Amino acid sequence: MSTRTARSPAVTIPVALGLTLAFALAVSTGAGQAHAVPGDPYADDFLGVAESHSIIASATITNLGPSVISNDVALHPAAGTFLTGFPPGVINGTVNTGTTGDAAAALAARNALNTAYIGAASAGSTAPIVADLGGQTLTPGVYTTASGIGLTGTLTLNGGPDDLFIFQAGSTLTVATDSYVELIGGAQWCNVYWQVGSSASLLGGTASPVFVGTILAATSISTVSGTYVRGRLLASALNDGAVTLDNTVIDSTGSCAAGSGGGGPGSDLGELPFTGSGDSWVGLGIGSLAVLTGFLALFVARRSGRRAKNEEFRPLGGE
Repeated sequence: MSTRTARSPAVTIPVALGLTLAFALAVSTGAGQAHAVPGDPYADDFLGVAESHSIIASATITNLGPSVISNDVALHPAAGTFLTGFPPGVINGTVNTGTTGDAAAALAARNALNTAYIGAASAGSTAPIVADLGGQTLTPGVYTTASGIGLTGTLTLNGGPDDLFIFQAGSTLTVATDSYVELIGGAQWCNVYWQVGSSASLLGGTASPVFVGTILAATSISTVSGTYVRGRLLASALNDGAVTLDNTVIDSTGSCAAGSGGGGPGSDLGELPFTGSGDSWVGLGIGSLAVLTGFLALFVARRSGRRAKNEEFRPLGGE
């Protein structure tokens, strides 16, 4: 007698696997959110709501010339009248100030900046900065000086897509004319942070120098004509301060997606940021597919079981 009807384990296993996979995926898609800790530079949500911003300041945001700002701008507690120069400058994101747009959102962005600044300043140093950064090639780490940071020439950052670079300055950051940051090895702009104890100055140039990373300045940030920032200018973390622009491009588009490749100007243009809700929908879709696969396996197993039963009880020599 055939034993092909003994299929109950085979029937239940696909369903169990499907349901288990669906549950695991639903849990795993929420894991990133569970480990998101604003203010922790090693966490996914280090910048909190400040992440969507190209510029944050407290006192004034002033622009000269046809500057282009890719993302949101927050000015708080200052009134909207203290944001000037747009036009001729262009802001492609949402503008919130102490009196215009959503004042609560502007305050939240400023508070998120404060939290991120403290987090970046608290990161444990892995190497001192003992000279101008120009001409150096650095690997991932936390680089620290009690005084100011200077960059004259080219700074090369060599790391993978998930590697973090933090520069801690006790006072100023000064990027000389026609000086820039180059990313190699897959390093990404959104994993580069400059924590500045006072103010930062980017002196632009005629060679379209590209500065890479997010500046978290305690007070103010200024740029000179010809500056291209692949990152963010976030000022007034501890003190009232300003952001002053002159014919500057700030490109904060894209996101740090694991394995998405190197940084540099324009490398992430057109990417949609990965959000928790988006990841959850993807997980839900894959989980649903897993459940469907389990039930399909159940259907096939049952049909096979019925066929086996019919064959088992078919009379000898019968049709």
